[in-house]
Amino acid sequence: MIKLEVWIDGIYSTAELIAEDGLFEKVWLQGDKSVTSITEPDELFEQIFEGLDSDRFEESDGFRLELDASQKERISKFLAKLRELEDFVNDNRLSDRPDKILCSSIWLEVKEAAKLLRQH
Repeated sequence: MIKLEVWIDGIYSTAELIAEDGLFEKVWLQGDKSVTSITEPDELFEQIFEGLDSDRFEESDGFRLELDASQKERISKFLAKLRELEDFVNDNRLSDRPDKILCSSIWLEVKEAAKLLRQH
């Protein structure tokens, strides 16, 4: 397991990217690979839930004991919205339809959660 500080940095960095208006439109729709390695929707979920092992970290003692209540709440909300987005993408077979993802209400909810997290 990576260190808590590294994990948090990865979560905050991803939230920063998502919170930035128009960034994923540029990456996912226009193919700009100079901004992030998250070049497709499935890569977003892979980095957060596999690479950063967020499910396990969210249940860890470090998460529960070393973060303040506000941090835990904002991070958990962000991760919950990402899980909802992943379910939406999978249930509707939208992995290859980023245009549909980016105009969905759940994407807007993910962006809002990312903007709240960005205020750390």
